[in-house]
Amino acid sequence: KTLKTSELNLLHHYLERSTLTDIQLCTGKHSGQDFPRELQWMTYLKEWHVRRTRICQLPDYLALFTQLTVLDIPKNAITELPPEIGKLTVLRELYVSYNRLSRVPPELGNCEKLERLELAGNHNLSELPFELSSLKQLVHLDIAENRFVSIPICALRMTSLQLLDLSNNCMTDLPQDMDRLEQLVTLFIHKNNFNYLPHCLANITTLATIVVSGDELTCIPTKLCNNPKIKYTDHTYTDFHPAQGVRRRWRDGEKEFIEAYISSLKDRGQFQRQILTFYFTITQKSKI
Repeated sequence: KTLKTSELNLLHHYLERSTLTDIQLCTGKHSGQDFPRELQWMTYLKEWHVRRTRICQLPDYLALFTQLTVLDIPKNAITELPPEIGKLTVLRELYVSYNRLSRVPPELGNCEKLERLELAGNHNLSELPFELSSLKQLVHLDIAENRFVSIPICALRMTSLQLLDLSNNCMTDLPQDMDRLEQLVTLFIHKNNFNYLPHCLANITTLATIVVSGDELTCIPTKLCNNPKIKYTDHTYTDFHPAQGVRRRWRDGEKEFIEAYISSLKDRGQFQRQILTFYFTITQKSKI
């Protein structure tokens, strides 16, 4: 049934006084490529959860939702974020992973209350606008599974970051000023093309977990190697045969790493602070 204007007005009047605060759309409940027009009447909503649909763009009335704090829209067919997203000034969480984004609008930098931003798995995404440097309250940034060749400059200016996921991109090195992220706890950089880790990582005293993989990694800073809290886990040592004590140390650390890694995947907001863990696969190792 299509509601008449008078009926929509009545519904809107009622819903404004209801306890409804979020809307959820998913496969089977919504098969169209656009958001339902009726949604424009529900500007009191604080959360959108839209997953696994064929929706390819956000509605033109998005800017009306000034109370929105959570925009959860992963695994759709969204090709762009409109500039109007910058008007959602109380937005705290934005999840746009596994869509079809190729760029992020600079207006997103106006969402200065943003705490969690996930853009993983968009594949054609290769840069972030400098304007995102203003996201000083961001604690969680996930840009895994894209085409970044280097860490975005804006990310190094997100001084509250606690978790940074750069995994599965096309990076070959990390900048020497990574220690600007003084509150960083968890760093995922596996499935890139790193052959060394920068010395500056040893200066981040809050760092508890680093995940690195790949046979390209051959050098680790001495300060990190000598840190007694580091647990090494190696799954395919071939030419490199560590001493028995080190090998045992790796085995002891494996369980802790797996538990920390799975925990981070379940809830990236929970951080393991007790131990600094390296996960990597190498053929030989040298100190620098």
